[in-house]
Amino acid sequence: MGEKERQYILLIIALLFVLLAAYYYMYFVPLQNEKEQVLMRLEQTKAQTQGVLKRVEKKETTPPQEQLKKIAELIPVQPYTDQLIIDLGKLQTLGQIQIDSATFQEEKDVKVQELPNQFIPQEARQGQAPQQKNKQAINVQNVQKALPPVTIKSIEITLAVKGEYKNIYDFVTEIQNLSRYLRVDTLTFSTPEKDEFQIPKDRKLTASLKLTSYYAPQYASLLDKLPPVNVEPPSGKWDPTQYPVIKKEDVQTQTRTPSAS
Repeated sequence: MGEKERQYILLIIALLFVLLAAYYYMYFVPLQNEKEQVLMRLEQTKAQTQGVLKRVEKKETTPPQEQLKKIAELIPVQPYTDQLIIDLGKLQTLGQIQIDSATFQEEKDVKVQELPNQFIPQEARQGQAPQQKNKQAINVQNVQKALPPVTIKSIEITLAVKGEYKNIYDFVTEIQNLSRYLRVDTLTFSTPEKDEFQIPKDRKLTASLKLTSYYAPQYASLLDKLPPVNVEPPSGKWDPTQYPVIKKEDVQTQTRTPSAS
């Protein structure tokens, strides 16, 4: 396995670790009544991380393209903001919420070795987090040494959404289930001012959701072919991006109605 391929896989391990830390401390620590569920999900995430580590330890000459394609789905080699908009739009429909606006911030350089330092809470480093079972401190420096010294790009997205609380929560959960890694930074709810003498007509909540996505352009050369943007074909129209798979003449023939005799 080449050094560049190894770094790409280690990059995935780094973000799995960040996902584990952020998801655990932001969502599960406050829920004291769900300790068993927390431990179960924590063990599942650990098992996934160990699976990646085992694959890294295998002495392969070149990683299969299928394996690299899966990694490129998690951390792509291009921004693919168009694909993000499409995916979020689909989740909006499925989750029965409304996205009022989506703002993409300027891209930033991120050092992979700095990610643990940003997202591991201070109490976890001291072994004093509320639900740390063994009360062992997390050594951030050791984690940083195990990560590749590479720099990747980050994209921050701010969504203004509207919907019922459960639907918004389900929407956030589905975002974390996407094949592309999206870190949920903050989720802030706001409600309109209430009038004591009137029953509100709209019971929906508004929320601001901040996300961060990453991509690694330096690994584009590892892929035989860059993944395309998954766009649903338009109904009854010629899509030039599909040419010559779908020809303009074919669409015109299919949509032409026979004249009455």
